[in-house]
Amino acid sequence: MLKEGLLKENIDGEAILGAYNRLKKEKKKEKY
Repeated sequence: MLKEGLLKENIDGEAILGAYNRLKKEKKKEKY
C-alpha cells in the first residue's frame, strides 16, 4: 500500500511538472 501511494504521488508530481514546463514554454513563445 505504501509503495502504491508513493508511486501515485510521483506520477502526479511528474504530471504537474510536465504541465508547468509546457506553460513556461508557451509563455516564452508569446514573448518573442
